[in-house]
Amino acid sequence: MIGENSIKEKLKKIIIERVKFKAPPQEIKDDTALFGPEDPEGLGLESIDALDIAAGIEKELGVRVNEQDDLPAKFYSINTLTEYIKELMQKSSEEAQKYDSRIEEELNDG
Repeated sequence: MIGENSIKEKLKKIIIERVKFKAPPQEIKDDTALFGPEDPEGLGLESIDALDIAAGIEKELGVRVNEQDDLPAKFYSINTLTEYIKELMQKSSEEAQKYDSRIEEELNDG
């Protein structure tokens, strides 16, 4: 599985490329609020930007953002987004293992 620092770097790259954020990755702090004007230190991204970021996550990291999840909390910062992606990757890995086990059982029974 991809490491936490790697996920964070990819997320920063996705934000810069997808929403045309004009700053180098190192200027995006891991705990800075990504969305909304409430935090003067935050990036001030808008909700429409979340769609672009979600598409980038799917393309670059191979996991699909679930619209049923608490996305405002998950997308709060690079740190919260990284934890969310790790959860999605873990769930995806577990589902793949279950699928492989079922296929193996069917092949052995057949």
